[in-house]
Amino acid sequence: LEALAPAELRKLGRTRWQCTWCTPGKLVGKDLRRYAAVCLIDVPRLPADVWTGLDKYVESGGGLMVALGSHVEAVSYNSEPAQKLLPVELEGRTRFSPPEFLDLKNIEHPLLKKFGDWGTSELTAVEMLRYWKVQTGATASIIAGYTNSAAPALIDRAHGRGRVVVFTTSVSREGWNDLPASGWSFVAFADQTVRYLSRQVRSTFNSSNGSA
Repeated sequence: LEALAPAELRKLGRTRWQCTWCTPGKLVGKDLRRYAAVCLIDVPRLPADVWTGLDKYVESGGGLMVALGSHVEAVSYNSEPAQKLLPVELEGRTRFSPPEFLDLKNIEHPLLKKFGDWGTSELTAVEMLRYWKVQTGATASIIAGYTNSAAPALIDRAHGRGRVVVFTTSVSREGWNDLPASGWSFVAFADQTVRYLSRQVRSTFNSSNGSA
């Protein structure tokens, strides 16, 4: 939330994105059509009807970003309604020993392309300590990986007229990595992700959903 719409800029009315934060339970029955993108940040589980609603939202042109983490329960994400939407099946949490780093292997991808001009040193210098092992689906595209393993880090999938992006590590820290403390590059990464998902560079709405 602070990366996309910092409190100081919100006070001045100068944020690019207008964010709505809600707990997972408040997604039940929520009309998502006015939002450019939805971000699920380490959400433990969602009921079948919410997964179905997200599926219809993305299929009709919405964007969904899923950041995994400590609270995520694989059984919910691997359920039939979730798998109609997601580009990955979750296998389990695991650790890197020694730590690895992000490998932005597809720098020409629209989500990452700006970093080709800005530089990737801050993003790729952050130690990755934990991640989710996943199986990617046939229609998935791997945008980024990790330096010394074949595990995907950032996975993209077109779904109907919309897109889904899954990040297999966390953006909530909690012993997974320190990306949120990596300076301007994390702010830029959050902004570019929502821009990519929204398909509308002038869009002003974003919905962010977390486990807190």
